[in-house]
Amino acid sequence: MKAREGWVTVLDFETTGSVRGWAEEPWQIGVVEVREGRVTGRMEDSWLRVAEGRPFNRYAPGRWAEVRGELAGADTLGSGWGRWREWLSPPRWIAAHHAATEKGVLSRAAPMHRAAGWIDTLALARAALPGLGEWHLERVAEATGAAERARALVPGRTWHDALFDAAATAFFLEWLLEQEGWNEMELEALENVR
Repeated sequence: MKAREGWVTVLDFETTGSVRGWAEEPWQIGVVEVREGRVTGRMEDSWLRVAEGRPFNRYAPGRWAEVRGELAGADTLGSGWGRWREWLSPPRWIAAHHAATEKGVLSRAAPMHRAAGWIDTLALARAALPGLGEWHLERVAEATGAAERARALVPGRTWHDALFDAAATAFFLEWLLEQEGWNEMELEALENVR
């Protein structure tokens, strides 16, 4: 199936970061829908509960310190799985910027989950924009106009907010699927870009 005909959920997690003796846990999830090559505007995000009293890596990005109290009363990804299953299950594909991170978080929370396929927009950015030199999400999104569109879609949010990062990734994917050569690619071919 051509990527421009597919159904993709763009996923982003914010996590506690790496802390010795503790498993890395997600504390925020954001999802944005891309259907038939376009960001539809359908999106959702939520805080996710982390183990009580667990430390965060002090360099973990995002505003976790500001919302720590709210995280205590949130569902975990596993306990709220019914809410996220529709977003993350076939026929939808999952896309993320540096998909290994999101794939790892998701596999720990829902080990039996199988996605239709995974698209790594970091790998796509490296292939499509070789002259950029840096391919972190902020750089890629600013270079392609995706950041401006994300700011319009989710005003008041910024980098290292899961919904904002998912929106920026979604708009980059939309931009990419409009480019010559990329606009004819199959979902399976996008999954295999390394």
